[in-house]
Amino acid sequence: MPVAGDGELAAGDLAGLDVVPFEVTGDAVESCADEAGCGWLQFHGAPCDTRGDDPSVPRMIADDDAGGSVVPQAYRCPHCSLALAESATVFECGSGHVFDRAREGYVNLLPGGRLAGGPSGDDDAMVRARRAVFDRGAYDPIIDAVGAVVVDLTSGRGAPRVLDVGCGEGTYLARASTAAGGAGWGIDISKAACRLAARRAPGLHVAVASNHRLPFDSGPFDVVINVFAPRDFPEMLRVLRPGGAAVVVTPGPHHLAQLKALVYDTPRAHRDDEPTPAPPDSVTTVQFTVQLPDPQLRRHLLEMTPYWWSASPERRAAVEAALHSVDAEMLLAVYRR
Repeated sequence: MPVAGDGELAAGDLAGLDVVPFEVTGDAVESCADEAGCGWLQFHGAPCDTRGDDPSVPRMIADDDAGGSVVPQAYRCPHCSLALAESATVFECGSGHVFDRAREGYVNLLPGGRLAGGPSGDDDAMVRARRAVFDRGAYDPIIDAVGAVVVDLTSGRGAPRVLDVGCGEGTYLARASTAAGGAGWGIDISKAACRLAARRAPGLHVAVASNHRLPFDSGPFDVVINVFAPRDFPEMLRVLRPGGAAVVVTPGPHHLAQLKALVYDTPRAHRDDEPTPAPPDSVTTVQFTVQLPDPQLRRHLLEMTPYWWSASPERRAAVEAALHSVDAEMLLAVYRR
């Protein structure tokens, strides 16, 4: 277990334990000796802490008089790449760069707080529409399929670390990390999406950040998820541990064909032309029919897709009136590092 600090662990102190690495600054480190025998490091006798009631999401809190901090090996400063020490209200690196924790619990790690060029990512209406569709169970087949693949990939690894690159409102990450019994980390460039994800699942670690510059060291994650989001394969593979895997979901050629037929005069089959570092280790086609019994759900489905921006008011009204069901077709690919 790599630990940076002044203290050393005796051989065998953590033998047989599945422990997440921690970065330590300050004085000596001791093994946890509380009655629970939890095995986590503690700092000057400080108690172990967890996010919510989920022991699979560990966090250490340092004694106020300790003169140092103990935090998970997690976020790196977007300005200088030093580790960010976490407190209840801020994240701060050794160079003095400080990032406030939002009221909902997420942190904005985009330099300057936003990407150059103005607002970016899905807006509040889009992420709320997606949440409404997911809450109705309309996309459960693919959400459950992603979770099942993550469970299979992390079997036997204790409490795995799962990162969702482009996590949106957090449903895929929350379902997958819970199913695998691990800790969930999500990044998205949309503040609205991160806000919603952090509110719904306080146990998740959520940050506003770019998929093309992930704010993590190399190799801390067991699985990286990417669902219908921009992807940077070199970055995704960089943050995977050796033997880890990326789970990538993209639309199939005929995904939401009935919806597209109501929006476009000449709809075209979807093509994914993004380059990949190598052929995937496996590809599974997930197909299911989404029942849309009421106009509000039909509108939410359209609004959660990029087709919303192409649809005229008349086309939007046609979707609400006529789209009683739609076929989903998605490709679930696994890339092992």
